[in-house]
Amino acid sequence: MLAAPMHPTAASRTASRLRTVPGLLAVLLSVLYLEAYASDPATPGNAAGFWLGWWGWWDQSNFLRSAQAFAAGRLDPSLHWYPLGYALIGAPFVTVSIGHAYLLPDLALLLVSYAAFLSFAGRVGVGRVVAALLFLLGTMGADALRESWAQPWNTTASSALVWSMLALAARVLDGPPAGLARAVALAGLGWVAAAIPFVRPTDLMLVAIVLGGTGLVLLHRRDLRGRDLGFLMLGGLLAGVPEGLLWLAIYGPHQSGYMVVARQLGFSLHGLWWKTYLLLLVPRPWFPQGAGLVERLPWMVPGLAAMLALPWIARGAARASLALLAGCIVAYDLLFFSYADLLPSGLWLYHNVHYFKWTMPGMVLLGFLLLRALATGPRRPAVLALAAVTLLSGVRLMPRAAGADAPAWMVQLPAPTPDGAHSYLAQYALHDDLGALRPMVDYRALPDSQGWRVIALRRAFEGPLVGAAGDPWWQALHRPTLRWRIGLAYGLPCWLASCSWHRPAP
Repeated sequence: MLAAPMHPTAASRTASRLRTVPGLLAVLLSVLYLEAYASDPATPGNAAGFWLGWWGWWDQSNFLRSAQAFAAGRLDPSLHWYPLGYALIGAPFVTVSIGHAYLLPDLALLLVSYAAFLSFAGRVGVGRVVAALLFLLGTMGADALRESWAQPWNTTASSALVWSMLALAARVLDGPPAGLARAVALAGLGWVAAAIPFVRPTDLMLVAIVLGGTGLVLLHRRDLRGRDLGFLMLGGLLAGVPEGLLWLAIYGPHQSGYMVVARQLGFSLHGLWWKTYLLLLVPRPWFPQGAGLVERLPWMVPGLAAMLALPWIARGAARASLALLAGCIVAYDLLFFSYADLLPSGLWLYHNVHYFKWTMPGMVLLGFLLLRALATGPRRPAVLALAAVTLLSGVRLMPRAAGADAPAWMVQLPAPTPDGAHSYLAQYALHDDLGALRPMVDYRALPDSQGWRVIALRRAFEGPLVGAAGDPWWQALHRPTLRWRIGLAYGLPCWLASCSWHRPAP
């Protein structure tokens, strides 16, 4: 028997109720953010004996100092360390409350990210209610993620800008061929693209991917006009000219101190496969402390599989927008996996997971598309992609004993160690048969139960490690050391089960 059709009035009431759900979930998102802010031990005033809270941290103290300087109209370059955008956002609020200057701005930026995500998701065929739930999971679905949104990081501002850029690009790709709406979307896209590097210069790569990808798609469709570039440039100039003038007023035609230091640490493609394994999957037993992203956030797995299956599970205009999203996530993740100062031990301990917080709602969205394909089709590419990611995530790079003359990815030294805070940033002068080894770039030294472990980051150590005369390690380097190469093993993926099958750390 066929069901009776829904009465038009009942249907309109149902639709009206559904339209209110994203608003209600925005309220829930705000409540979860405020709860995370209030309960964070690092919130200023929460920890007895350390009332500064996160304002006593390096990054946050510099954000605050710069915001205070802007509020006072001071443009001395010594007061402005990091890129200027995030400090400008906080400047109006430091005069109201120094301790909680970013409470409301960060909430507003979170809600901008939410709105932009819903807009993007709608363009790729995901309803607003489902998209709202996905965003909640990708931002508030783990303690570390809630903390990364509650704590003042400039990635909160860049997340809002990146999702706005993706939403506007999807609007252009899926929008009307001409008219005021297209002009506004292109001008908005140009403005956001120019604003992004003012907050985080490293995200300029995402601008290149989105603008380049959008332009190529429009060219392929023969839908790119000269006036489109004009609107895009107009929006870019509206943001870029004031930014450039402010930069010149502070630094003149020079790099900031932060840019100089960042370039010295830098990014390196050497050893990227190694860093990707350690940060994405599981770092133990090389790094005894810490966990991989997938290990802590297993809902990333369907998202990774969706990237493999995307050509088959996405169709029409949605395919181009989703390809932009996937391309941005992959390129961004690999960029930060190659960052010399990003290690598994600091990913959670020092809250470095905040680098990846804009990508997490995107991973959840892609994962939902894969699960939807598993349920409704096309099933075969979805099944194959999920099986491939599951099988690959069981591969392990395990320590195996290496001979004295064999390349080694880790060397253990029987030497006394300082406390953890000092040892994490240990910068001892070392070299091997191939030359000097830069601390925090070519190697990282960590204490363990037997002394020190020196872990290679860019290439294997060739021959014995040698330290400078008079260095605390000088004596230890002349004692017998343990050398370890990389060997292959296989076991259950750590996101499926405990990695208790791991043999003890060397």
